[in-house]
Amino acid sequence: EVILLLARRRGPGQWLVKLNDGFGSGHGHAVVDVATSHLNDIDLLLRSNLRPVCPDISRDSFLAQISMRGAVVEEFLKPVLNGEMSNPSAVGYLAKRAGSDADVQILGTHDQLIGRYHDFIGCSFPARSSYREELLWNTQRILEQLARVGVSGHVGIDFVARSGPNGLGPWTLDATEINLRQTGSTTPNRTARAIVEGTWLADGSLVDGVGKEVVYTGTDGLISPHYRGIPARRLVAALRREPALSYDPARARGAVPHLWTTLEPFGKIGATFIGR
Repeated sequence: EVILLLARRRGPGQWLVKLNDGFGSGHGHAVVDVATSHLNDIDLLLRSNLRPVCPDISRDSFLAQISMRGAVVEEFLKPVLNGEMSNPSAVGYLAKRAGSDADVQILGTHDQLIGRYHDFIGCSFPARSSYREELLWNTQRILEQLARVGVSGHVGIDFVARSGPNGLGPWTLDATEINLRQTGSTTPNRTARAIVEGTWLADGSLVDGVGKEVVYTGTDGLISPHYRGIPARRLVAALRREPALSYDPARARGAVPHLWTTLEPFGKIGATFIGR
């Protein structure tokens, strides 16, 4: 019924179906193409053509999860003809105060790298200057609204940014998701905040003690079967033998690993790469 309503309002197109809770990294997403506005046809379409984004999730399993968890339906946004498209995000923190709304803190803006299964692969800080100001403005409005309804703690907000044709003209931003938790970009942000001696500016950038901009990229997805069996202490020792790679606080440059507990058993580790 929701797809029928949206198809009548917006016209035929491609729609994203998201399970309401409990799934991340694209496992709760499915896509369906709708070229009709007849309810019976759409019902048949869901049962025959709805395609879960992750190949290890079956259509029947996904439909069963909808009946248990509920779902939301969104228009699947695509780039403007010959235009660019990116996936900016913002992380914030709502510090609870007794008897009043939470204090709103915007911790940082990022451009996310999203995989083919809608999974988070990594991020870069800060988000593009082309739309960073609007991104900060929208994030502030969303966080203030969340504070008014009693939310506190970490929040991540995802957007889709689209340029005009040939990369020209103003960028448009659409908010797509609010995560009431720490996200993939939270760890790189907290790492930089903990170890870089600098100043976080109102425009969403970070500068070191002499006023030079500091940037970073982060990922949870350094994965290889060759990494299995490597203990964390061995990686630490190897980094210390590579001064150009290990983090140097004096220069605010270098790599800072995280996800230590998954390295030896699974061959997976994350890292934040700080530089200029």
